[in-house]
Amino acid sequence: FQNCENLKNIQMPAGITVIGTNAFYGCDNLTEVYYGGTAEQWAALGEDVPVATYIHYNCETSENHWAADHLDPTCTEAG
Repeated sequence: FQNCENLKNIQMPAGITVIGTNAFYGCDNLTEVYYGGTAEQWAALGEDVPVATYIHYNCETSENHWAADHLDPTCTEAG
């Protein structure tokens, strides 16, 4: 996603185990990440997102959700 200026939000399942170095570098318009795992799991990935990005943890998704941007995930914790 590096230097993807049009990226505003992203949905990531808890099964993600590695995010490449600087994956979100230059994604200055990224404001929200919906992550299926916990805050601890996200921290273990070691990836930084732009300062203004809000990380939503424990977001449940369905196959339909991944294909439909207009549906909101259900999150149990916001970080």
